[in-house]
This record gives sequence, structure tokens and C-alpha cells, in this order.
Amino acid sequence: MNARNCDECLRYAVEVRELKQRIAELESLAFKDELTGVLNRRGFVEEANLILSLRKHHDVAVVFVDLDDFKPVNDTYGHEAGDMLLKKVAFLMQAQIRTGDIVARMGGDEFAILLTDTDLESAIRVAKKIKKTLREYRFGVNGNYVKIGASIGVSSSTQGTRNLKKLLRIADKEMYRRKKKKKR
Repeated sequence: MNARNCDECLRYAVEVRELKQRIAELESLAFKDELTGVLNRRGFVEEANLILSLRKHHDVAVVFVDLDDFKPVNDTYGHEAGDMLLKKVAFLMQAQIRTGDIVARMGGDEFAILLTDTDLESAIRVAKKIKKTLREYRFGVNGNYVKIGASIGVSSSTQGTRNLKKLLRIADKEMYRRKKKKKR
């Protein structure tokens, strides 16, 4: 083998490695929220369904979180500030859960969390802890501090279903009920 062939082989190997890295990046983008780094809706559904199928005899819970008063942050301080807030919220939520549980940004200012080996009562405790953490956190923007709240709904396989769509629907319905109750 001559030097020219070795150079071509090396270039080819580098191109293949770069292509594999790019494919991995694209696959990651398909399942991760680019802004916050947590799973996106698609990634959450994939991961949650996998967990549900692998842990058939274990309780799971879904926590659905919708940020309160998020729009005024964007309107007052700009979308960059809103983006920073969403990143911080994702970080704070991840800090409240265990390894094996998953957080996802479902869109806009809505997040979902899948809690493994968790019954409804335990999930409600986690939801309260997340709500308290978000309420007490002071988000700094241009020398001002913004408080953010959340409306949270919870569902659990202990309520009679292990179907992810149904668990999400129950938690989402509960979250909207709580949000509506706040506005009264």
C-alpha cells in the first residue's frame, strides 16, 4: 500500500466518523428539546412507553406542569429572558427527581415528568415540592427579579391505567382544573 492510498483511507475514516457523529446529533435533536436540553414530547413518549413496557408491575406517575404568568416574562423582558427562564425551570425540575425519572418540555411553557416506582400520593408530594421550588426561586432579569408559579396535575397507574396517553390526559385535565380554580 502506498502513501497515497493510506492518506485516502485516513480521509475516508475521518469522513465516516464525522458522518456518524452528525447522525448521532440529528437523532438526539429528534428526541431532545434544543432549548432546555431535556426530552421533547416525542422523546418523552418514546422513553415513557419503553419504561411502561419494561416495568409492567411497577407503579408510575405523570406530573404535568404549566407555568403561570410566563407570557408577561416574554412580553416585558423579551424572548431571550423567557428562554433563560425555561432552561432554569427544566434544571430545577430535574434537580427534584430521581435518576430513572424523566423530564420533558412538551411545548411552550408546559413540562411533563414521568416518575417511576411512584404511587399517586408520592407523586403529589413530588409535585408540591416542584411547585414550592418554582414559587420560591427568584429569576434575575436586568436587575429585576421575576417569580414564576405553576399549575400542576398528577396522574398515576394506581388510578387504573398504564396507558401513557390516558395518564397524560388525566394529569393535563387536573392541571387545567387547578389553573381554572386559581383564576376565580
